[in-house]
Amino acid sequence: MPFKFQFLLVLCISCVASFKRDIPLNVTPSQIIPSDDLDYALLPDFNEPCNKTDCAPGLFCTDDICQCANPSYEVYNNLTGRCDRVVGAMCTAQSICMPGALCIRNIFEKIYSRSGVFGPKVVPIIENICQCPGGWVDNLWGGCDLAHGHPCGGEFGDAKCDRHAELVCREDKCACPDASDKYNSKERRCMKGVGTPCRWKGQCSPSADCVWDTTRTPKNLWGTCLCSFKDDPCPS
Repeated sequence: MPFKFQFLLVLCISCVASFKRDIPLNVTPSQIIPSDDLDYALLPDFNEPCNKTDCAPGLFCTDDICQCANPSYEVYNNLTGRCDRVVGAMCTAQSICMPGALCIRNIFEKIYSRSGVFGPKVVPIIENICQCPGGWVDNLWGGCDLAHGHPCGGEFGDAKCDRHAELVCREDKCACPDASDKYNSKERRCMKGVGTPCRWKGQCSPSADCVWDTTRTPKNLWGTCLCSFKDDPCPS
């Protein structure tokens, strides 16, 4: 083998060995950031200081802080790193609704006030809006929670039962915290049944009052839900 060829072969082997030593043995392909994403990884994230336009994708530099483009109807999702649209906001195929909500098509009718020869003009308007599907209710954070009586856990994962009504997942269904509580669907909250402890009248069912055996004191905060009807039987 010619000396020149041997020299080139040794040089190539040395280069490969040196390249391999530069890569840690415990690094997996999924940990290697593509070159196109290196610039994005260095950009400031949500709620971090920024300079004009240098924010992570989907965020905008507003008042020198990286924020969602539309704070009035978008909420930053820490899990996905995206800005989700709240219930009631318009959505498109590209936008993402809050957890539990779906982008549902709605058809409205807009009636112009000015009458023409053939009467008021009705124009159909089609909009896609983030909404809670059946069995879900809107929550205080712009997303959707599971409604009372809806199955929970299992296939529904980390989905929360209605937090406005303070529901819990009991026996794989969203229910009131105590088995003796009565759910008021109109007011969307749990109420104490007759004969159960209470702290104020609003906790009892509509047909009951919160009554104390003695004067209410800091040491005697708990009363009992008793029937407010004197003659008629009180429903439980």
